[in-house]
Amino acid sequence: MVRRPTLSPVPGSGSSKFAVPPGSVRASDASGVPVVASDLPGMAPIVKETGTGLVVDPTDPAAIAAACREILDASPEERAAWRRRALEAAHRTYNWERQVEILFAEYGRLTGRPW
Repeated sequence: MVRRPTLSPVPGSGSSKFAVPPGSVRASDASGVPVVASDLPGMAPIVKETGTGLVVDPTDPAAIAAACREILDASPEERAAWRRRALEAAHRTYNWERQVEILFAEYGRLTGRPW
């Protein structure tokens, strides 16, 4: 029997504050799994905006453990809400079609020409 994971820890190093790819957060969203993400620019805004997990200081092991515990100890209703928000974020915003639209709009803004 294959089981769905309960949470997805998405660590980020404090040394990579400016280049943290959000791919793991997006993969977790697409799977409907809440994340414990580092409070770094590539991850935190997505998790905070979507409400799909918890954001922690990546240099604080106790905070990371507490966030993991909070998700593991959540009620079935809370876990279902995290799952629903994650799947909605993946389908509404963090999918390839929407990202292409956003990218082309930014190209247009930067170049002054439609893409």
